[in-house]
Amino acid sequence: MNPRGTGSGVGVCAGALVVAALGCGCGPSDSAPPVGGTYPEGTAVVVDGRPVAAAAIDALAQALEPLQPELTWNGQRRFALARLVLEREAVGSLLAEGRAEARRLAEAELELRRMGASPSVPSALVRGGTAVLGIASWCALAGASPDVWIGPVEEIGTTRLLRRLTDAEATLTYLRSPPPAPHEIAAEVLDFPWTDDLSRELVDRAVESARLEIPSPEWRDIVPIDLRHRMGAEAP
Repeated sequence: MNPRGTGSGVGVCAGALVVAALGCGCGPSDSAPPVGGTYPEGTAVVVDGRPVAAAAIDALAQALEPLQPELTWNGQRRFALARLVLEREAVGSLLAEGRAEARRLAEAELELRRMGASPSVPSALVRGGTAVLGIASWCALAGASPDVWIGPVEEIGTTRLLRRLTDAEATLTYLRSPPPAPHEIAAEVLDFPWTDDLSRELVDRAVESARLEIPSPEWRDIVPIDLRHRMGAEAP
């Protein structure tokens, strides 16, 4: 059942909630894993002792609905887990120091951008859907106001600051390009990589070495079975 409009907190602006959820619900934590497997209320999954809030996953699922309306609500959640959340958290464990440093740098740069100071990090202009921008970035931008810096938002292996271009900016920037496809978004993107050498091999190694717990019975069948096996939540 789609919980939008209930106490889960996904009834608010999806873009704002995605940024808020990804900024605190799934981010790096310096705290030790809880003793006895007791995690905060609303925890969906736990990767290497770090809880991931159901609200963070649901914010992604809600934002993704217009792109894949054929999926059920739990299908949207499963897609977010399989294509982003679990791999990102596994890589985040393997590259914990790089992830923490990237967040520190992103937060400092965000402060500069919002103050109107000269930027210290080069940016890129990007237009596309989730395949180009990344799932977390697209979801955050989908509900964002134009010309406002948002973030930090975490993709697999990188932390980002984002600014949705105004319609006039996008038109001028892509004047000689084909018209945008439905759901494409034009944005300015700042990347703060967790490593200089992110690869599919590294992601797979991170997934295989991570420890997944699923404390909520509701979420056990939502997590893809192959990831439950690969991340040690249950035996093959």
